[in-house]
Amino acid sequence: MKVENYENPALLNSIIDLTKLRNPTAGWKPIGKVPPSERVWRFKSFDTILEKDQLPTRERRRFREIQLPDDLKDWFHPDYDDSKWSEGRAPVGTGLYKQGNAIFANQSDWGKGEFIVMRTTVEVNALDYDSYRLSILCPQGFHVYLNGHLIADYGWWQDKPHYAPWCSVPSQHLKNGTHVIAVYSNVEYNQETKIPFGQVDCMIEGLNLSDLE
Repeated sequence: MKVENYENPALLNSIIDLTKLRNPTAGWKPIGKVPPSERVWRFKSFDTILEKDQLPTRERRRFREIQLPDDLKDWFHPDYDDSKWSEGRAPVGTGLYKQGNAIFANQSDWGKGEFIVMRTTVEVNALDYDSYRLSILCPQGFHVYLNGHLIADYGWWQDKPHYAPWCSVPSQHLKNGTHVIAVYSNVEYNQETKIPFGQVDCMIEGLNLSDLE
């Protein structure tokens, strides 16, 4: 296995799937001392405050930049005080995000707002993987920040609930110690019932290419 193959995600995924037949533990693994399922997030949902930022519920492509409330200025910066936000484990969600048998249960309630901002810390004591990527569960568009730096953004939607392997995480943003992951997203509305649904969880994963040899 050559490192260059990492630039071809489809090939890499095929190699991982084949390797798991003989080594089930091979492949991408979440980084951090605390498993993602036990990680605590702080989050706050909110609605638009300007009329120009509103959209009819029939619109599916809903992700957009809006005027944030004053108390959310610099919300994605590592030193922002989120102590007054709600807290809980991810996925943080509302409504039902499901297609066929594909579904992930919400662990924390999103709240009443159309938009949400979320933050968590990840303690890392070793960076011994060859490659790193972002994995995210989110039906709508999103911004993801790592230590205040935008590392991923997406403006459309996902029909099937899954943890999408999104992008490689630049090594210059990773270090031993505490990392702050921050996410901005929004709900979608069921086209028949107009009931909102939204769900967010994300993590950084690492891969040792030697596991695939």
